[in-house]
Amino acid sequence: YFDNHANLIKFFLKSPPSLVFNLCDEGFNNRATQELHICALLEMLNIPYTGAGPGCLAICYDKSLTRAIAQALEIPVPDEIWIDPSNSSAAIPNSFPVILKPSSGDSSIGITQHAVVNDAEQLVNYYDWLKSLLPNIPILIQEFLSGDEYSVGIIGNPSNFEILPILEV
Repeated sequence: YFDNHANLIKFFLKSPPSLVFNLCDEGFNNRATQELHICALLEMLNIPYTGAGPGCLAICYDKSLTRAIAQALEIPVPDEIWIDPSNSSAAIPNSFPVILKPSSGDSSIGITQHAVVNDAEQLVNYYDWLKSLLPNIPILIQEFLSGDEYSVGIIGNPSNFEILPILEV
């Protein structure tokens, strides 16, 4: 176990491990925006590691980009309004309920029990709260899709995947 970020690069250069079991899901120096940097460093040093690569992590950090890729692959996605962080007003969608969330980030930061709104007044209130919490982050207003949510873990390589049990979120 190694959590000394100040000496991480020196450590890897001095005695590179044969494999890193990467649990650094909150980023270099605990900055979520730098989650991909650990994997990029490991790749530059030719140190094998577990988990997604830096390109995948960069894409997944941007919810709007992830949605656009899914849409391009003809995967059904919710309708969405993207609001620039410099915009001082919220767009009002045609129908409710909708969910408001930051366009970038992970760990459900900015998504609370009040993120799903049912009318314009709730939308404006939550939008104002989100902008105060994350002032420089674009905000998404998405069609709310009701129903169960599931997560499926997959371990392995393309020729040998193991599907883990399905979890209901």
